Amino acid sequence: LPDPQQSVELRVAVMGANEAGKSTLIGVLTQGELDNGRGSARLNMFRHLHEVKSGRTSSLSHEILGFDAQGNVVNYGCSELMTAERIGERSAKLVSFLDLAGHSKYQRTTLHGLSGYSPHYAMLVISATAGITRITEEHVGLLLALDLPFFVVITKCELASTVQALVARLATMIASANKKPVLITDESMARSCVAPGKLIRDSVDEFSSDMEINKATDNHQREAAAAAAAAAAEAEEMQTVGVFPVSCVRGAGLNVLHAHLL
Repeated sequence: LPDPQQSVELRVAVMGANEAGKSTLIGVLTQGELDNGRGSARLNMFRHLHEVKSGRTSSLSHEILGFDAQGNVVNYGCSELMTAERIGERSAKLVSFLDLAGHSKYQRTTLHGLSGYSPHYAMLVISATAGITRITEEHVGLLLALDLPFFVVITKCELASTVQALVARLATMIASANKKPVLITDESMARSCVAPGKLIRDSVDEFSSDMEINKATDNHQREAAAAAAAAAAEAEEMQTVGVFPVSCVRGAGLNVLHAHLL
């Protein structure tokens, strides 16, 4: 973390389809209280009555998450009321979330937020139950077109038995951009999402070395050696996209996501 005397801000645009749980996720991250399964955590994120009634964000909402020099969240955990100004004063690092509308009706608002806010990263939120929707596909295409770095958070994991099929489909969608999704399940991986990519390269390098030791003597071995070399080159260029499975109701995976944001 940087010197606490000089706060660093990371701007994160929160994208994804409506009902993916974007506002709930931001509410849980910034308030420190789990959701009740009926959207209690998102209520403070809404600015208009019709948003509260529909559960859909129609305007741009801005929330901050502060970390002190030791990596502790400063938003909560103390008796005093933590205003945005107070959080800023106590933080060595500030993560500013821009909660963008997910419904196609408010797509213009989303585009305005992306262009005017100049985010450093995007957090693409996908529901484990709904999976990848048309809006999700549009948002992925937009992120790739803008060449904006992003990571993925899969919400509502307590309601799904597995997320592997979702990750596999995501891999197909971003493969053309030389990106590969990698499930991040512990804090050490979360702190450096390049680590999974390195592991991929190491495994390919080991396979390639074994092939060299055996000295390709026939066509089959030569083809295998060529394939290993091609895979090594592809892995070297491949960028990993962190995928974080979480539950805002049970709290699973939230510590890993915090570690990544830190």
